Amino acid sequence: MIPDGSSPGQTGSINPRIVLLALGMFALGTDAFVIAGVLPLITKETSAPEALAGQLVTVFSLTYGLGAPVLAALTGRWSASRVLMIALGVFSLANLGSALAPTFLFLLLTRVLAGCCAALYAPLAYTIGTQLSPPEKRGQALALVVLGLTVATVFGSPLGTWVGEHFGWRLSFGLIVALAGVAFLALLVCGLPRADASSRVSLKARLAPITEPYLLLALLPGLLWNLGTYTIYTYIALLLGNNVHITDVSGPLIVFGAGVVIGNWSGGMISDRFGPMRLLLPVLVALVLVEVLLSVAMTTLIGSIVLLAIWGAWGPCPLFPSSIVCSAWHQHTRTLFSPSTTPRSIWELQVERYLADWFCIPHRSPFLAGSEQVAPSLPYSCCC
Repeated sequence: MIPDGSSPGQTGSINPRIVLLALGMFALGTDAFVIAGVLPLITKETSAPEALAGQLVTVFSLTYGLGAPVLAALTGRWSASRVLMIALGVFSLANLGSALAPTFLFLLLTRVLAGCCAALYAPLAYTIGTQLSPPEKRGQALALVVLGLTVATVFGSPLGTWVGEHFGWRLSFGLIVALAGVAFLALLVCGLPRADASSRVSLKARLAPITEPYLLLALLPGLLWNLGTYTIYTYIALLLGNNVHITDVSGPLIVFGAGVVIGNWSGGMISDRFGPMRLLLPVLVALVLVEVLLSVAMTTLIGSIVLLAIWGAWGPCPLFPSSIVCSAWHQHTRTLFSPSTTPRSIWELQVERYLADWFCIPHRSPFLAGSEQVAPSLPYSCCC
């Protein structure tokens, strides 16, 4: 098992290795979003049709999402820290392959490999990050690792887009190689605590929750929102280039990312105040109106910036009701929490569940204190 980080020398402090894990998450988030900003450059150099080039995002996302339980089942008996280091190192090499890709097909294959590595690295970074901190700091440690992904939305994607516009899209991937490489080498030097392999859980057991209609219905709004949002976001650079006639879209992407952060923060407060279900329908209607107005409002730079800010701010809100319903579903099953469990927040429960169920990482968490059995569940993360 990974030590819980509660040794006397660590009490009351955040382990600096957690910052390196967050840096790896920043590289991962940048990789996930940067293609949207440099897509016109890729289509121009590779001569790939715009619709086909957009599939670079699709293959990464599908591999990242659908590959997670499969890869977790395959690596379940390996040391968690070893899997994390291998995933981060290969992720860096995969992006190096993207930067040097001689053909579009080769570039597509490197995106699949990067998605596989991301599917392994992200949950292990959350788990090991919390285990490296003392019990009273685990919430902060988890937030710090997640912050790497959130900051990538605000700064990572725009920075990669700016680099691509001024120095070529290949150097956008070079930036990701540098970020992931620094995190990998630093963690290699600093070392991670040895961890025992977890008990192996079959793929069938991991996928069992998808047979629950109630849970699938709860996840449907978030799924549809993501499909609608990122179908358009993938081609945002092309849309702005054609309508507003700008080539460097890093500024508008910063506005969108800032809106997402504000929406995450304010959406949680609004959900607590008025209830998540009351929030769902108005937000979905507002998002439909925003996306209908995109082609109309994005004819001027000012209109584009305003609409991107609104779009980003409203975007995370449909995720909150699904999070609440998933937590209620787990309480109903009575296989995750004992009566003595006193979770500090729904968000912490979601992350803990995500780590324990899909990836079966052995850990003793204050959020799951007293739990006797962990049932497989569908992962849901309400962070961007």
